[in-house]
Amino acid sequence: ADFESKWRRKACCDAETNVFAIAASQIKSLFELSNMFSKQSLIFFVMNAIPILVGYAISMFCSGSVFVQYSTTIPATLSLLVSYESGATFFTNLQKLMGVTFGHTLPLLVMSVIEFFPCD
Repeated sequence: ADFESKWRRKACCDAETNVFAIAASQIKSLFELSNMFSKQSLIFFVMNAIPILVGYAISMFCSGSVFVQYSTTIPATLSLLVSYESGATFFTNLQKLMGVTFGHTLPLLVMSVIEFFPCD
């Protein structure tokens, strides 16, 4: 009985199991200036902000061909595809971008081939 009462007190009042204390410590560590402006975080920001800003500029100022002016598709897709890995990041991002491109174009190509055959 003594063990159970200690366990109940510890389970509900311990900072390690308290959801609010865990959330508060995670938010605090997220906004620490030493983490936000560390060398690794700044390299990540520069490495991924440049392609997203270039995609944003293309979508704002280019019109015609495959570009639709004021479309957020390019920067939104790039922001979802960036990775935090260092080293082969360019190659990994390129593979992800190729996957998205093929995922959008292959169904169109298949449908254009199917369209050649009559339905009768």
